[in-house]
Amino acid sequence: MASGYRAGAWWENCLSQNFDLRGAGHQGFSRWYNLWLYQAKLQGFIRACRLANVTLGGTHMLEVGPGTGWWTRLFREWGVTALLGLDIAPTSVATLAHQFPEFEFRHGDVSESVPAGPYDVITVFDVFEHIVDDRRLIAALKNLTTCLDPDAALIVTDNFGATRAISPVPEVRLRHSQTYFELFASAGLQLAAIVPNCVVLNKIFPDGPWPSRMRKAVAEVDNMLAPLLYAFDVHLSPYLGRFANHHTAIFRLATR
Repeated sequence: MASGYRAGAWWENCLSQNFDLRGAGHQGFSRWYNLWLYQAKLQGFIRACRLANVTLGGTHMLEVGPGTGWWTRLFREWGVTALLGLDIAPTSVATLAHQFPEFEFRHGDVSESVPAGPYDVITVFDVFEHIVDDRRLIAALKNLTTCLDPDAALIVTDNFGATRAISPVPEVRLRHSQTYFELFASAGLQLAAIVPNCVVLNKIFPDGPWPSRMRKAVAEVDNMLAPLLYAFDVHLSPYLGRFANHHTAIFRLATR
């Protein structure tokens, strides 16, 4: 595990200071940028669900890491019947329980335990990259597969195209794509669909040769260009999948 990083305390600090898309999203950029980033992720999610024939209306869902409830609101609009949100940050649980009284929210760590299912759909959006210890990621996958309905879908967003493992910041670990798929397969999951969400949005600033002044300048330019970057990703990322830095992947339990 990265030295000094504790996921629960880190997320509680982020969301208690900024209970918005910047607090839950890419903190190197503005709220405006993150709004367009989330819209790009939304379009990728819709495409992936179509490819895997996933519909949300009338489902029993587990949402891991609901954060500020941006996706929760959409799930309600799309007709999810019952939703249980599991978040590691108490601020998220308390706030969302007030905003969505028809749903249930619990404080917990997916790598330790998951409320018993079965669930028709489980979403894990931008969570696994923050589980920096492989042992805890393996435990999380095991916990999730045990509460999946046999025909259920596990929907994950992350960088599934990385060609090497990197940790640009202590709270993020991007794993080699082969490592990721091997871990999912070992957990008894098979890939049903994967689509690229972002190529130019969701920029990664690795440690090393990026002076803070340069990072700030790049971020300011990207903040201003966010709508154009969104348009590029929505229209061209399907054709530039090999360059994508963020994906939506849908897994199902492997047939025996």
